[in-house]
Amino acid sequence: MTLSDLNYPSKKLFETGGWVDSQINTKFINIKSLGEEYMAAIKNSTWWDVLKEISLAFFYRYGYLFL
Repeated sequence: MTLSDLNYPSKKLFETGGWVDSQINTKFINIKSLGEEYMAAIKNSTWWDVLKEISLAFFYRYGYLFL
């Protein structure tokens, strides 16, 4: 068993998170930093947009558990 095999769950969670992010969060797709542009987008978002953004953290947060 190699290190690549052991990191498979982590890699899969990160890939899934990226795919889900590109599918449901089209409002935030072009924002590259957490500066003023992101804050303006959050301030002009509905609660549903914010909930979708927060729920995506699941894939990235639990991906780190397998590293």
